[in-house]
Amino acid sequence: QYDQLVVSGAVNLGGANGATLTPTIGVGYDPATYFRFTIINQTGGGVVAGTFEAHPELSIYEVSGERLRVSYVETIAPYGNGNDVSLTVLPPPIVVTYSVNGALKIEGIDLVDDITIDFSNTNSVTLIGNDFSNFSGSGTNGQVAGPYNVTGAITVNTYALNDKILLRGLTASAKLDSGDITINLGTGDDILTTVDATLPTLGLTMTGNLSVLGGAGNDSIRLGSNVAGDTFTALNVSLDNGAGAGAQSIDLDRFTANGNVTLANGGAGAQTMSLGQNASNAPNSVAGNLTITQAATATSYTVGIRNTSVGGFVSITNGSGTGAAAVTIDTTTAQIIGGTTSVTNGNNVTNAVTLVGTTGGLQSLGNVTIKNGIATTSNLITVTALGSSGTSSSNFTNGASLANSIVFNGTTGNAFTGNV
Repeated sequence: QYDQLVVSGAVNLGGANGATLTPTIGVGYDPATYFRFTIINQTGGGVVAGTFEAHPELSIYEVSGERLRVSYVETIAPYGNGNDVSLTVLPPPIVVTYSVNGALKIEGIDLVDDITIDFSNTNSVTLIGNDFSNFSGSGTNGQVAGPYNVTGAITVNTYALNDKILLRGLTASAKLDSGDITINLGTGDDILTTVDATLPTLGLTMTGNLSVLGGAGNDSIRLGSNVAGDTFTALNVSLDNGAGAGAQSIDLDRFTANGNVTLANGGAGAQTMSLGQNASNAPNSVAGNLTITQAATATSYTVGIRNTSVGGFVSITNGSGTGAAAVTIDTTTAQIIGGTTSVTNGNNVTNAVTLVGTTGGLQSLGNVTIKNGIATTSNLITVTALGSSGTSSSNFTNGASLANSIVFNGTTGNAFTGNV
């Protein structure tokens, strides 16, 4: 129970020198996080005029260790219909530490963290929370923190429940010109993305490395841009979704790495890797090596690579699970794999590898090695226009199954100098 004023007429709280609110919480009472107290229930049709002294919309009262956020336009049923005054119990704040060497650390909590990290111009970083994610620490002001001049590393740690981290470029010159970004996701079903679903999101240019480590949830990572002709750029990139209990996915679209890229899913559900599948007008580019690993015991494995050039080798390994494994490398837009190409599927119900090139070949400049394990139902390797751009040796192996097939299409483009 709590005190509430029910008003049928006009409500005017004054403003800077108006009414004063001093909320108190009874001894022994521990209000639930996110609970809303409707302290003024206006049953009439007018809006609430003014605010409590020194507390504008969405400002916070600190009361007996709790953080209560005031709203004069509460709209969430059954707490209000747009003209009521409420106090919402907030979770503890996300702690931001900005050090003297220009490093930025963002420490989440054991509740939902929803954080947007905005980059504008060179090394300028601003943090924005969602409806409940507030910040404390250096340079913070409720739902906004910064801007910071970040010349060191950025570290983000999240914990329990389902968190979302959005890295968003706001200007064409958005750039992190020095430090690395390290993101450690928690045990919930977490999302890391550089693409805002509702706004044009420009790519961010990093001169350092990006490292993401997932937790025990069903994690999803998407890097790129939703603006044609723009990219997300970093040096070396390591994305590991961890050993979750369910589905996991990594999606790279309009993405550039000036070094090596290592991608890993370790969950027990459906595992998916998608590179260059969505934005055909802005291919991915990896200057170094591309390594993809999806762990054993998953329900299914899917890897799709398209519109992606790789300067070094490509290595794809899927484990042994309870369903199907499917790998497709499509280079019809003439991307070049500068080193060897290796695809290995474990023991699954079905294994399928599809290599699609142009009449000039897949353009893997090193050896091509495809190996399917033991399949309950079938193993299939399909090759279209592979090899004439410099492949020195091609080796294809299907393990034992009820049906094994190796199919070659586009004979004018297939040229092998090694084993088939």
